[in-house]
Amino acid sequence: MDYISYSTTLYDQGVWLKYFSSMYHSVMLFGVNEMASRTKWVLIMSSLIMLLSAMVNANMIGQVAVLIGDMSKKTMKFQQQQDTCNTAMTNMMIPKTTRRKVREYLLNTQSTQDQQEELNDFLKNVSPSLRFKVSVHIFSEVLKNNKVFNYLIEKYDESMIQYIVRNLEIMLTIPEDEIVKQNKHLTGKEVEVCMYFIAKGEFQVFCQKQVHSIPLKVRTLQTGDHFGEISLIYDCKRTATVTSTKYGTLGFIPRTAYKEAIFKYQEILDQLCQGIYNYDDDLKTFKEWYIRQVPYFTNLDKETIHHILFAFCEETYEKGYKLISEEDLTDKLILVQYGVIDIEVIVDEQVFVIERLTKG
Repeated sequence: MDYISYSTTLYDQGVWLKYFSSMYHSVMLFGVNEMASRTKWVLIMSSLIMLLSAMVNANMIGQVAVLIGDMSKKTMKFQQQQDTCNTAMTNMMIPKTTRRKVREYLLNTQSTQDQQEELNDFLKNVSPSLRFKVSVHIFSEVLKNNKVFNYLIEKYDESMIQYIVRNLEIMLTIPEDEIVKQNKHLTGKEVEVCMYFIAKGEFQVFCQKQVHSIPLKVRTLQTGDHFGEISLIYDCKRTATVTSTKYGTLGFIPRTAYKEAIFKYQEILDQLCQGIYNYDDDLKTFKEWYIRQVPYFTNLDKETIHHILFAFCEETYEKGYKLISEEDLTDKLILVQYGVIDIEVIVDEQVFVIERLTKG
């Protein structure tokens, strides 16, 4: 536009020139620049548009400033953590390989740590009713993706999700946090006797075959998986150790709420037991095998076998320890998992080994 002669040849030009000329004048108007209005109404409209543009620009710049400020706070916090760790490792003369692993750990867990802290602060600041709605949002998809509950949800629709989630408590975990420990006696406290659902994070399951052996990793649990149901169903010690590999979010259901749930939805127990029957870790498979070596256990059904399997208590004895004497009244069945047991009789004050029991 020729603002002096008030004429233009723009409409006689090519498409690209028209496009870039329109874009140029739009940016000029939006950026509150001189537009050289010629009439009163053009002046009024240009002024209104420039005023609106100034407000939009101020809002956008303010939002960007806030975002940059928040990012700077997180960056400064993370940098302080790194500086503290680097200083401490230097003072203690930590080897370079260990230093590198520490730095990698900080980098890998930074984002999940921030997310967990934000979730924790958020849950503290909302009312119980809103907290319940948040729990429904978090764990609805978890239950739908769970191997046990996805089948039941198809049968009972959303009402079952609402019922289960209503009884779930949220638990936040940190890396290497030990959620349950193998062979731990449950004291009866509700926080200990419970089943867990994974909403976020990664958890490793370790199983120790012998008392003094190194626990072996048997599987990795991801979002949608569950654990802890064996002790809840069979009232036994924990059968494995579960630890978190990163920051995670769990939902746990206490024993009281679990009993109420299976009373209302009996299929929950059936599906959980079916999942337990399909566990194939070496220790469980071995125990199931050596129980079936007992002649009067051979033809028992799976449900009874598993009740017997999880009722066993593992005990370790020193060499030469006397398990049973000839006159004792026994109140337990002993199966040999590792080692050798001699069955001895005394004849004319001499000891004779009449049978030697080994594994199984």
